[in-house]
Amino acid sequence: MKTIVMFVMLGAACAGLSPAFAAERPQTTKYYVDVQGHIAPVSGVLEVKLTFSAPVQVPRTELPAGTYIFRLISPSTMTVMSEDRMKTYATFATLPTSRRHDLTRAQVRFERVSPDEPPRLIGVYADGASTGYQPLFPKARRNANAPVATSGVK
Repeated sequence: MKTIVMFVMLGAACAGLSPAFAAERPQTTKYYVDVQGHIAPVSGVLEVKLTFSAPVQVPRTELPAGTYIFRLISPSTMTVMSEDRMKTYATFATLPTSRRHDLTRAQVRFERVSPDEPPRLIGVYADGASTGYQPLFPKARRNANAPVATSGVK
């Protein structure tokens, strides 16, 4: 396995929105982070070691800052393990996703959904690949007491 080490500098990458605007209409910020090293399949299996300097969200869990092994265990399923492979933090479905810029570098893509939450990992791209892997996050559940908009048409 090729070792990949990535340091995520969230402060510089996350542009803040003004509090008044953010309260009116929440927006997401998506950005790419270059990987220091290479992401390439080894013996037909995509496996990469990523180090995060701050917490990151993956489906169904939040990973604290640290080093993790991301392994594609089937064409549509990825697992996240501890560096020593003794603990599995998450296993989740993925979809193919594409990128159009800087195809020469390995990259990880993040999405900042809220200033109060760590960014979500939303894409992993190997060196030279226009197609990567997008983790599938569960859809947010609607609050039962939240108002429902209707069209008024019967």
